[in-house]
Amino acid sequence: MKYDETLRTPSSRLQEAQDVGRKLQELRIAHGFTQSDVAARAGISRSTAVLIEQGDESRTLAQVLRYLHAIESPLTLAGLLRGESGAVRNMATNARTKRVRVRSSSARKANPGPASSSSDADKYDF
Repeated sequence: MKYDETLRTPSSRLQEAQDVGRKLQELRIAHGFTQSDVAARAGISRSTAVLIEQGDESRTLAQVLRYLHAIESPLTLAGLLRGESGAVRNMATNARTKRVRVRSSSARKANPGPASSSSDADKYDF
């Protein structure tokens, strides 16, 4: 019989489980892996991988550790929690927002956009 662990687990611990799942998801995405690929490498089903990334508290520690090992084998769970993955840091650094610059008035005259629109959006390149 499967027990509902949410009834016996403090809410702060449930939040920690969700944080671990989110960090594992970030790590997987930073490495460019799919859930299916990592699940196969970890020897778990894709549905279990989904539950791990959602922070399901009834996943075993062994499943979480195998999932982590399948993504980045030298990284420890403590290292994951401290943000020691270079792949995640690189992804965060490269995820900068695009800069918006005002077009010069000569470029605006050469490419006026829609004739009936005189909004401020016509002045910017995105």
